Amino acid sequence: MPLKKGLISLIAILLLLSIFSLQLIAFDVFTRFKEAEGTGFFLLLGTDSGGKNSIGGRTDFILALKSGEAGLEALRIPRDTLVSWDGKEMKINALLNRFGIEAMKKSVESIVKGSCFGYMVLDYSTVVKLTDFVGPVEVEITKPMHYDDYQQNLHIHFDPGIYHLAGNELLGYLRYRYDASGDIGRIDRQKDVMEKLLNNFRELSFSGMFKTAVFFARNTRMEFDFVHALSFASNLLNNGFSISFRTLPYRLDEEGNIIISEEANEKVNEVKVLVINNIPGFRSFAEIVKGQWLKRTGLHVDTIDEYLHIRDVASQETVIFINNPADEIIKFFGAAHPLHKPRVFRTYQLQGVREYYSLLDVYSKNRYYISDYDYIVLLGSRK
Repeated sequence: MPLKKGLISLIAILLLLSIFSLQLIAFDVFTRFKEAEGTGFFLLLGTDSGGKNSIGGRTDFILALKSGEAGLEALRIPRDTLVSWDGKEMKINALLNRFGIEAMKKSVESIVKGSCFGYMVLDYSTVVKLTDFVGPVEVEITKPMHYDDYQQNLHIHFDPGIYHLAGNELLGYLRYRYDASGDIGRIDRQKDVMEKLLNNFRELSFSGMFKTAVFFARNTRMEFDFVHALSFASNLLNNGFSISFRTLPYRLDEEGNIIISEEANEKVNEVKVLVINNIPGFRSFAEIVKGQWLKRTGLHVDTIDEYLHIRDVASQETVIFINNPADEIIKFFGAAHPLHKPRVFRTYQLQGVREYYSLLDVYSKNRYYISDYDYIVLLGSRK
């Protein structure tokens, strides 16, 4: 019995780590865990193919895991986090490919303030096969999800409805972040899928658990301290796979790079602001705009990347719709975009009604429902 229990524990830890690998994402929103002396953390790295014009893969998913008193504690490191290594400043997702695993381990140790007792490296081809062992996941999609990246051969296309997702479709669902909720929506999707995968795993037979563990052992690069790993697995089993998430302090620069901060930003939004792209062909709109607002105003804004033509509003024109009887948005907008000269409509005074309802009509037809914001900014070029 002790041997069987130990084997189940080891299988459980391998499978749990593989489940986390389904969260392969850039930018994002990420988590802080409590410091615990002597326990260390396990580093999970997910790599892509590098794209058609790249040599080697980028590290698109970086996760530090450790066990705590209440179960698993996790810290996601966004791939766009800036780090310094060998006298060079770069995004952390390029570190593994250029300088190797030790450079990645040391950089993550400096971020999370702990020691790494093991790591696993896997790529998308391994991740997409996970549902061959634990089964598909049922999800409800309430808004259209459409995105194509031909370099990475990434194609995400879902209309609203109920889906049973597996393999590449599930991976695309988890990686999608091109809507108004951005990384926040992606994190919610990942948590939901993770819980369902764990439930699927709990229902596997001993044979199914063993086959899953063997598959990942054969198809990943992994090293770890055996004693730490067994202690880690035992803690997880004893706490019923409980997982907690906490946010690390960070900020975005104007190019969308993530800068780790020393102090948490306690400021809480008191208003809801949505910024919509009104510039055809503008790439990385969400990352740049969110960084500008957070750095210059302290506000976390929602964004919509997709450009849609609005009747009665010119392309590249900047318009502010004020739905709340307060003009504080004027000050915030001026700080975020000092070179822009917007038209301002106070819709609560029935100004710009035609333009406003034209905006709502166009975006609602494309399944963006945006009427509950205090302020909507249609952001064009500097004029």
